[in-house]
Amino acid sequence: MFSLGVAFALVASAFLVASALITIAPASAQECQESQARPCGSNVGACGEGSRVCSNGVWGECTGGTAPAEEVCGNGVDDDCDGYTDNCQVVLWQVLIIVGVIVFVFSLIFSMTFAKY
Repeated sequence: MFSLGVAFALVASAFLVASALITIAPASAQECQESQARPCGSNVGACGEGSRVCSNGVWGECTGGTAPAEEVCGNGVDDDCDGYTDNCQVVLWQVLIIVGVIVFVFSLIFSMTFAKY
């Protein structure tokens, strides 16, 4: 029997797998000229751009910038640099996964409990 909990769990799992499969080539894999520099990072929110320098045909790590931090609610700053100030709410897909798992677990318990009757 296919329950609503199983459906939620499958949809949530498919979403997570699809998200993990989407990749972008890292800057270190792109070609460059010796000592060439370019900006990296972000200027969104509290973040600041850094720079990376080419060495031996490979881009180095991003240095000198301000990286995203965990969002601090109520401080009026976009700490995680996602373009939204103080966005501390739970994301919908997280709620769907939690609800799906709960429904699935209860449907298993219910089916085991009343399967004898």
